Amino acid sequence: MRHNGKRTALGTASAIAAVLALAACEFGDEDGGDGGGFTEGSTPPDVTEEVAPGLVYESFSYNGEPVHMVTVAIGENHVSADVLVPDAIAATDEPSNMAEDAGAAAVINGDFFNNREDDWIGTNAPSGPMIAHNGSRQDGSGGESFVKAAVPAGQRMGPTRPESSPYESVLGFRDGTPIMTTLDLDGKVVTDGGERKLDGANQYGLPTDGIGYFDHQWGGTHFSRAGCGNEEARDAPCSDNTYTLLVRDGKVLGESTVPAVGGGEGEYALFGRDAGADFLRGLEPGDDITTDWRLVSPDGDIETAVGGMPIVRDGSLVEGLSEDEIGDDGRPENTAVRSAVGYNKAADELYMLTVGEEQGAGLSLRELGALMMEKDAVDALNLDGGGSSLLGTADEDGSIEVRNTPTDPWFLGNQREVANALAIFAAEPSGSEVSFLEGRWRGQYGNGPFDPVLEFDADGSVVRISEGAAELPEGTVRLQDDSTDEVWHFVAELEYPVPDREAVTVDFTVEPGSSAPEPQVGDVLTDSEGTEWVRESV
Repeated sequence: MRHNGKRTALGTASAIAAVLALAACEFGDEDGGDGGGFTEGSTPPDVTEEVAPGLVYESFSYNGEPVHMVTVAIGENHVSADVLVPDAIAATDEPSNMAEDAGAAAVINGDFFNNREDDWIGTNAPSGPMIAHNGSRQDGSGGESFVKAAVPAGQRMGPTRPESSPYESVLGFRDGTPIMTTLDLDGKVVTDGGERKLDGANQYGLPTDGIGYFDHQWGGTHFSRAGCGNEEARDAPCSDNTYTLLVRDGKVLGESTVPAVGGGEGEYALFGRDAGADFLRGLEPGDDITTDWRLVSPDGDIETAVGGMPIVRDGSLVEGLSEDEIGDDGRPENTAVRSAVGYNKAADELYMLTVGEEQGAGLSLRELGALMMEKDAVDALNLDGGGSSLLGTADEDGSIEVRNTPTDPWFLGNQREVANALAIFAAEPSGSEVSFLEGRWRGQYGNGPFDPVLEFDADGSVVRISEGAAELPEGTVRLQDDSTDEVWHFVAELEYPVPDREAVTVDFTVEPGSSAPEPQVGDVLTDSEGTEWVRESV
């Protein structure tokens, strides 16, 4: 389970005494840092603002470049992340528009995307893998899920990668917890005459001899771009042997001359190039055909994910990052405006930031990695940069305030349309799940001198732990997401009114059967340590 700050198990006299003793101490974070971690490379924040429960915005400088950062308490139950896209995979929109439509509290631009080509029009589709559910939407309708695989290495736009930054890399979320991992395509096309490996899913690039899958999620953009370039070079010539097969409800309909999929569920297109085209061309209308595919991660099921380039892994710069070339001004010459996202060792804090606000300025990738590590990130992903870099937070009316200054000129709209974005959602914290705790509970420890008391508000959202006149301050109770039907796990974060004093996190576990559904004097609550608490009042 994820927690912020110090941890103390509530259940025995000695444990609670330890919590009370902490009131006289200074508290640091569990990783031993001081929470700021400023080195000579960065300045203290000139702005610090809580923009939503669990989200703090800061602006400061790093190596002379402006930085805008949102720190997200991603370990809190009321905070979640999702990837946003427009109404199709091969489409773009401004990050603020997507975030406002979804009701997000914060947003940062996402993956590199195919927005331009030298000899043909780009598709505007993301380069890396993606699992997007498009947020909750303001109208409560929920968003459609969009899933795609990674294009071959040579087809990607963005900086050249070392081998330790796989092209299938993503920042994913598993049970709401951030994780740096990879998502690989596992798929095949099965017919009566045999089967073929599937080489692509809703992606703009295919390897030589490959077959790609496209459904209505791709949108109305032509997908013939997948027949151009190859796994070695994006600008390689287009294949002169391509074939598009339309499939509906498991049956071959025949060749399609329309370079897009207009049907809904049950209808999709298979696009083949070279030997892949020959395989599809051999099928006849009415033939049975099945296309199965999924994205797989070595780290298990991933709920949502955005692609990018790993720059920090396990607390160190990714091996093989290009060395900085230092110019006459003492600064690296390979700088750019950049966006990045990362998380701390406990995976309960997420960091989203942009750096630089002028074309040709910003940081090198190595500097960006160093900045993310300074902010306690143990894993960090470089996102699309340049004119795509954008960080925004929601105002009270739900509109997104752009925090950085995007570098696209005003006559281009200033805020660039992008293929996807990473959004954070923050509901108002609620303690309603623990209303059964209403009242005053006294711990039973025989005739010992220590006699603690728990007091909960009528909605169960406030706890006070006291011994005589000594009291810990109030804090909100949260039902944790590792709770089950057999065991409930609660955490109370106790905020001290003393300046510069960190919060203390107290956690305790109870069996649901130990409390009556309706509060009654005399109810007995037994915690995970076997300690009994008797309700004195309701």
